[in-house]
Amino acid sequence: MALLHPAIWSQYGHAWVCGVLADCLDAGMILIAPGSDWRGPIAAADFVLGDYGSVPTFAAGIGTPVLKLPHGPQPLLEGTPAASLSAEAPGWDPERPLEPQLEAAARAQRQGLGLHIADQLTSVPGKAAQNLQDVMYRLLGLTAPAPVSHQKQHVPYPRLVNWPRDVRPPRR
Repeated sequence: MALLHPAIWSQYGHAWVCGVLADCLDAGMILIAPGSDWRGPIAAADFVLGDYGSVPTFAAGIGTPVLKLPHGPQPLLEGTPAASLSAEAPGWDPERPLEPQLEAAARAQRQGLGLHIADQLTSVPGKAAQNLQDVMYRLLGLTAPAPVSHQKQHVPYPRLVNWPRDVRPPRR
C-alpha cells in the first residue's frame, strides 16, 4: 500500500504519479487517493517509509516500525517528536537490500523508539484536547461551551486510486 504526501500529488499530478507507479499498481499495490484519511492505513501498516513529518511520527508513536527517507539537515526543534524520529529512526538506503533495513526499523521499535515519541506527543493521553480547549478559552476570555458527549468515531475508509481508470483522460 502506498500513501503519498499531498505535496507529491500537488507538484506532479495524478496522471504522473500513477504513471511512475504503473508497474507497482499493475502488480497489485494499493494506492491511497490524495485527500484520504491517513489514520486507517497507518494503523494497518506493517512498516512505514517516510520523512520526519507528522504521519511517520504518529506511525512510530503507535508502534509501527519506520524507515526514514534520506534528507539533508533540517532545522528541527530538539526534543520534539519529529526531531526524535529524524535522529533515531534508521534510514532507508535504496542501494541496500530492504529486508535488513526493515529488521533495523523493527529493532528500533523494540528498543523504545515508539514509546519515546509517544511520550513526547502528549503527557496526558486522552485529555490533551480538553486541556488545550480549556487553556484557549481562558486565554481568549471566553466561556467554554457545555461538554458534548463524545462517542467513538470510526475512521473512514480511504479512497483508493482505481488504476488505470482514474488516469484515463475524460471523454469529450
